[in-house]
Amino acid sequence: MLQKRGFTRPSRCPNYNLNVETALHLMDTCPLATQLWEKIYQCNRRSGKCQGDIAETIINWSKQPFQSSLLNTLWNLIPSFLYWILWKERNNRVFNNTSKPIDLLWLHLKQNLQETLAMRQWQLMDLPELPQEHLILKAWNMEFAPLVHKNSSSSTSSTSPLNWSPLLLIRSN
Repeated sequence: MLQKRGFTRPSRCPNYNLNVETALHLMDTCPLATQLWEKIYQCNRRSGKCQGDIAETIINWSKQPFQSSLLNTLWNLIPSFLYWILWKERNNRVFNNTSKPIDLLWLHLKQNLQETLAMRQWQLMDLPELPQEHLILKAWNMEFAPLVHKNSSSSTSSTSPLNWSPLLLIRSN
């Protein structure tokens, strides 16, 4: 990719130096990308990824496979967030000669998703009702708790039963 822009360096993948660097390889078939896609598959218990075709992955991914609007929002964020993590890691390896282990990249992906979901107040009806959808949230290490609002007439806190906020629970394993 850099050679097209006038940079001279070997056009090998900066992650494992095994293949020619292409967008398809970087985002899909590189072992680093493959490991992260597999972790996503394990959390969601499904895959929208089309091996060897980034455009087809994005087209297929846009389907809403869950009943919960929260999980559908999470689902729709995953490809772009993963591509961003992979692109940043690639640039760190090329320009800074540094790399992060796969577990740290995975943690960054989960944290970025959680922070994005936390920017919105979710209604109780947005949260998963089906047991298998609760398991998906648990696999992403997310739980949801009621938002606490200060009552303007007193210093006591009241909990609104309608607004919920995601909490990311980081496990060591």
